[in-house]
Amino acid sequence: MVEDLKIEAYCMKCRQTREMAQPTAVFTAQAKPAVQGVCPVCGTKMFRMGRIPAHEALKPPVVEAPKPTGKLVIVESPAKARTVGRFLGKGYTVKASVGHVRDLLRSQLSVDVEHNFAPKYRVPNEKRAVVKELQTAAAKAGDIYLATDPDREGEAIAWHLSEVLELPAERTHRVVFHEITEPAVAEAFAHPRSLNLDLVNAQQARRVLDRLVGYNLSPLLWRKIRGRLSAGRVQSVALRLVVEREREIEAFVPEEYWTLDAELTPQSTREKRHRKTFRARLVRINGEEPQLRAEADVLPLLADLESADYEVLRLKEGQRRRSPSAPYTTSTMQQEASRKLNFTAVKTMRIAQQLYEGLDIGNGQPVGLITYMRTDSTNVAATAQAETRDYVNAQYGAQFLPPEPPQYKTRAKGAQEAHEAIRPTAVLRTPAELKPYLSHDQYRLYDLIWRRFVASQMAAAVYDTRTVEIAAGHGADKPYLFRASGSTLNFPGFLVVYEETGEENGNGEQKEDSQPVPPLTVGELLDLIRLWPEQHFTQPPSRYTDASLIRTLEEYGIGRPSTYAAILSNIQERGYVAREQRRLYPTETGFLVNDLLVAHFPDLINVDFTAGMEERLDEVAEGQLDWGALLREFYGPFEQTLHKADAAIAKVEPAVEYVGRNCPDCGAPLIIRQGRFGKFIGCSAFPTCRHTEPLLEKIGVACPQCHTGEVVVKRTKKGRIFYGCSNWPECEFTSWKRPLAQPCPSCGGLLLEVRKDAAQCQNCHAIVSLETLETPEPVTR
Repeated sequence: MVEDLKIEAYCMKCRQTREMAQPTAVFTAQAKPAVQGVCPVCGTKMFRMGRIPAHEALKPPVVEAPKPTGKLVIVESPAKARTVGRFLGKGYTVKASVGHVRDLLRSQLSVDVEHNFAPKYRVPNEKRAVVKELQTAAAKAGDIYLATDPDREGEAIAWHLSEVLELPAERTHRVVFHEITEPAVAEAFAHPRSLNLDLVNAQQARRVLDRLVGYNLSPLLWRKIRGRLSAGRVQSVALRLVVEREREIEAFVPEEYWTLDAELTPQSTREKRHRKTFRARLVRINGEEPQLRAEADVLPLLADLESADYEVLRLKEGQRRRSPSAPYTTSTMQQEASRKLNFTAVKTMRIAQQLYEGLDIGNGQPVGLITYMRTDSTNVAATAQAETRDYVNAQYGAQFLPPEPPQYKTRAKGAQEAHEAIRPTAVLRTPAELKPYLSHDQYRLYDLIWRRFVASQMAAAVYDTRTVEIAAGHGADKPYLFRASGSTLNFPGFLVVYEETGEENGNGEQKEDSQPVPPLTVGELLDLIRLWPEQHFTQPPSRYTDASLIRTLEEYGIGRPSTYAAILSNIQERGYVAREQRRLYPTETGFLVNDLLVAHFPDLINVDFTAGMEERLDEVAEGQLDWGALLREFYGPFEQTLHKADAAIAKVEPAVEYVGRNCPDCGAPLIIRQGRFGKFIGCSAFPTCRHTEPLLEKIGVACPQCHTGEVVVKRTKKGRIFYGCSNWPECEFTSWKRPLAQPCPSCGGLLLEVRKDAAQCQNCHAIVSLETLETPEPVTR
C-alpha cells in the first residue's frame, strides 16, 4: 500500500506555509527545494520545504518575518507632511491621513443610546485607499508617530488612526508641536507621549452630543415645517442671538435729544488774523445735567448764551497711557480679519491653515510661518519674546520696549493656557520680506498677525491730555458749565507698528479724542465764535457682523476656537441668516425655525445651557467627569421634551404667495415655492404642471449694459451676494458691489456702493457721499 505524504510548501511573498497531500511516487528526496505549484492566495511560486509522512505530527520550519524598521509619521494634510518631512530628514516616512479616517455614519443616528451611548464609527468609502496605504506603511515601520494638531480634534484624529490601523501601543507615540519649525518639531520628537484619552473622550462627547441633538431635532423640523431644515446644539443658539437682535432693532423707538456746543477762542488772540478755536459742550445748568429733549428746550438757551461771558473755571492736564492688545487668539484674529480685511471666519481659518502648515519662501522648501491657529490662549514662548525684543530694539530703539516682557491674561472662558497665542514663527520674517512669496490674501493676513504680535511686545503709547471747564453767564452769575477735552500723542510706542480698529481698541478704550485744546489758564476770558445746537436720535443696537457675533459667542462661553467658523458658516449655508454688507440678517426661515425651537426647547436653545455644556466638556477633557455620565444626564430630559414637542407642535402650513399672473403652460396661477436652493416661482397645479421660473429680487436699478433689463440680486453657490441683469444670459452684466439708481453727479455714470456712506462712479471713479444723492425715481418696466 502506497502511503500518502504531506508536502510542506512555502510562499516567498505572503510568507505562509501550506500542506499538500501527494502520492509517494511523485517526489524523491532532493538536496534543493523544488517548485511546488503557486500560492492559492497571491499567485506567487511556492517552494517545497520537504516531505513528511502524513501520520507524523511534524511542524514545518519556522520562518521569521523581518522585523519592522524605520519610523512612520502621520499628520493630517499633505502640505503639513511636506514641511514636517523636510525637518525630520532620512529615516522618517511622513504620510497624511487627509483629516479624519473614520466618522459616525451619515445615514443613521450611529449612537447606541441603550449601551452607554457607544458611537458606531465607519471608515468612509473615500478614505479606504488612504487607510490601506497607512496600514501598509505602519506594518513596515518600527515606530509610529501620530503628529496631528495639538487640540482635542487633533487628539481624536490620532486616536482614530491608532484604532483603525490597529497600531501596537509599544510602537505608537504621540507628538505635539504648536509651530511647524525645525526646533519645535525636533523638541516634540524628543519628548513623545501616549494618547490623552481624556481629550479624546471630550471630543467624542461633543460629537455624540451634537449628533443626538441634530439627528432628533432636524427630523422634527422636517415633519412640522418642511424638509431640508436642520437644528443644532450650538448653531441654533447663534441663530437665536441674531433673531433676537433683529427684533430689538424692529421694536426700537428712537428718541430725540439735542446737544449744544460752543466754539470758543482765547480773547488774547483778538489781534491775530487766524484765531484757533475749539469746541466745548454744555454739560451742566445750575449744577444739573441739561434735559434737551427737543428744539424748544434749546432755543431759550441760545438767546441767553449768545451774549454771555465765558471764563476758564478749571483746568486739568495730565498723561494717559494706552497699552497694546494681546497677541491674537482664534476669535480675535477672526474678528480683526473681518473688520480690517472683510474676510469671513471660514476664509480667515483657511488662509491661516496655509500659513501654519508651511509655504515655500524662496529656498525651495516649505516652512511654517505662524503658530497653531486654533487657540484661546495669549501665552507667548519666552524665546519668541526675546527674539521680538531684540528686533524692536534694533528697529526702533530701547525706548519702545517695556521694562519686562508683557504677560497677558486671556478673556475667554475655559481657555487652554497650555497653548500659545497666534504669532509668527520668526519675527525676522517681516511681511515685506515674504510678500513676493505669498498670495495677496496670505500676505494681508500674515501682515496682520505679524504687526499685532510685534506691537503686543512693545511699550505703551503716551498721550498728553487736557480737560478744561468753562463757566458761562452774565457777570458773577454763571449757571452754564461747558467742558472740552483733548489729547495729543506724546510718544507713539506700539502705534508705530499697529493700531486696532474702532470696535476693538486695546483694553476696551474708545479712540482718543484728537481735538486740540489750546493752552489756557484759570480765569482766562474766552470769546464766543458760534453756538452749535445739534439734533440727534438714539440709535438701535447694531446688527451682528461676523466679528461681533464671534465676540458675543466667546463672551458667553459658547463654542471653542475650532468651532466659531463652522457655527457662522452653518447658519448661513442653511439659509437661516443672510450676510449683506458685512451685517447678518435673519431670513424668514430663520425666524420660523428659531421661534419653534425656542418655544418648545427653551432649556436647550439658550445661552446658559450651551455655555454650561462647554464647561462640562472641559471637565471631561481634564479627566474630572465621565463622558458617558454627561450624556446620560443630558439625554433623559431631552428625550422627554422631544416627545412632548412632537405631540404638541402642529404642522405649519405655509401661506400661499401668489405672483399675480398665470402659468404660460397651463393657465393656473403662479405661486412662490421654496426649494433646495431657495425660493422660486412655480405653477400652483404642480405636479400636473412642472413649469418653474427663477424668482428675481429687484433693487430698482436699470441695467447699465443692455438698458432693457433690471439689476437683480443673485447668489453664488456658496451664498455670496452679487448683482446681475434680469436678462441673463443674453446680458452678462455683473457686479460684486450694489449698483445705485442715482447717476453720478459728475458724469452721469453708474454708481456702485463701496461703503455704507459712499459710492464710486464706475465711469469716472469719483467718490460720492450717499447723503448728497437725491431719492431716485422708481424703475418701471
